[in-house]
Amino acid sequence: MFFLYKKDFLNLSQMKNEKNIQKEERPHSVIVNKDWMPNDYNTYVDESILDINFTPDIFQRQAFYFLSRHESIFVSAHTSSGKTLVAEYAISLAEKSSSRTIYTSPIKALSNQKFYDFKHKYEDVGIITGDVQVNSTAKCLIMTTEILRNLIYKNNDLLHNTKYIIFDEVHYINDQDRGVVWEECIIMIPKHITLILLSATIPNSKEFSDWVGRTRNRCVYIISTDKRPVPLEHLIYLDREVYTIREPKKNLVSLKTTSQKTNSNFKHNILPYSKRSLPVGRSKILDLANLS
Repeated sequence: MFFLYKKDFLNLSQMKNEKNIQKEERPHSVIVNKDWMPNDYNTYVDESILDINFTPDIFQRQAFYFLSRHESIFVSAHTSSGKTLVAEYAISLAEKSSSRTIYTSPIKALSNQKFYDFKHKYEDVGIITGDVQVNSTAKCLIMTTEILRNLIYKNNDLLHNTKYIIFDEVHYINDQDRGVVWEECIIMIPKHITLILLSATIPNSKEFSDWVGRTRNRCVYIISTDKRPVPLEHLIYLDREVYTIREPKKNLVSLKTTSQKTNSNFKHNILPYSKRSLPVGRSKILDLANLS
């Protein structure tokens, strides 16, 4: 037999309140530091399941880590920076456990491309679009987002053994006409499924991930990278001429005359920005580009 003194009751009550507070304040999303690497990375992650001959970037390894712990992730990265490798890791994880991965894309052309790519890497790959249906019970199943919504409405058996659902180009949720499709899918997908949200860089990733986490009652880890393998150019086309309105690390305006492109004497004139150096019409266009 033992006795609890008043202070012990206070401590127990305080502990209970702290647990309640922690439960209530549990974040719906967490921004992962761009240079963070977990100490127990090798405990959870097995990179050997990927058939690669290079070292993954930090943001890819962060994604591998959280996926290996069955956590949902939002990956924001520039074009060609390596988001697909994250999807491939999820497919390999599901394949290892004999479960299914569903990969969704916003357009049929991208679905067809991924089907072609994945069928050369994985044994059991299928595709379902409005036009094509091949191996529709495959362990790696590619489809448009609208097809996924139809499967959810029908409570299709395919979802019962699905471990991951990948939303490629998830920023399409902002599309005025089709965005509702992504909303409905995220809301109605069974809770046992881990979401992998792949997106171009967006300004409100935290707010979006908060909504996903709150909707599904699971924390979403936000992973990003500043790496830009494909340089970005801003151009204005006017009077058969193309103006590069932003040069990397230079305050210059580039002038290209398209009618001269087939001419061997084609000249690419780099002009210091000045309104006086351009005709009035061009000056107004550049004003719209905030170069005044």
